Amino acid sequence: MTGFVFTETPPDGWDRRCADTGAFFSSPAWQDVLLDGFSTTALYGWDGAGGGAISLFPAGPFRIGYLGFPVGTLLEANESPVEFVQSLAALEPPARPVCLRIPVSPFAGTADLGLPWTTAPETAIPDLQNWRLDDVSKNLRRDIRRAQRSGLELVAATQPAQGDALFDMYCKTVERKGGSQRYTRAYFRSLVKLSLHDDRIDVLLAQSGGNIAGFAVTARERTTTYYLHGGANEAYRADSPSDLLLSHAIETARARGFRCFNLMASPATQVGLVRYKEKWGGETRAHRTYTLPLRATYPLFRAAELAYRLFS
Repeated sequence: MTGFVFTETPPDGWDRRCADTGAFFSSPAWQDVLLDGFSTTALYGWDGAGGGAISLFPAGPFRIGYLGFPVGTLLEANESPVEFVQSLAALEPPARPVCLRIPVSPFAGTADLGLPWTTAPETAIPDLQNWRLDDVSKNLRRDIRRAQRSGLELVAATQPAQGDALFDMYCKTVERKGGSQRYTRAYFRSLVKLSLHDDRIDVLLAQSGGNIAGFAVTARERTTTYYLHGGANEAYRADSPSDLLLSHAIETARARGFRCFNLMASPATQVGLVRYKEKWGGETRAHRTYTLPLRATYPLFRAAELAYRLFS
């Protein structure tokens, strides 16, 4: 019998514990962003010393749980998710989702969980304090210099309505790449709203004449800065706003003393995207997302999920 207790509201002192341990993706503030964007609910698991937050995403008649979405982290940096996962499996319906997914970064050193998993290439700059722009390719440095000469202005987002422009750029990028739309307009608005009063997340805009030419969203958890989202307006592509934004984000994270800059996992089919991330001095390793089935209806859910991916 494991000692974790799961509740739909955070236990007393949870927010303070998240702040003390740097566990941004376990925080109620982050769960509110997911609630706004995807109508999620949350489960907070706590054993008196540690634990984590599970985001429950609706998928038709099912609910899919993600631990520490999107990076799979717990409250304590060195805490193993094994006992936590076992506790969740013992929950009685309806609290138990159809399955739990645990994203595991190859840059976090987490042990094999012994569950079925899928993989994707994840790219990061693991030794950020020794990163230098002079070490990246000449072509990339040229593009950054061109962006710096273009007159683009880098400013923080100031109002949630600017999330609409970010969402539109995101949708057009997904369309160009032939991908599936995963994020919503409400999600991007909520990201901006949170960035206005929470210094753990930044929404940075590249502007030209009052128009948004590009954007970058970064979040900080413990010693890592995560590059969550980025995009550019095609009308300003020649000005290389994405290069200017990413260069600024990396330099800012290094100046703040972070040890790692994580560019996140990419679809295995998008080889060009992985190569672009590696141009910044990133290393690519195999990210794993483990899945723990929790309900007898999991095979039905899995069949529906595969069909959706095939035909969407």
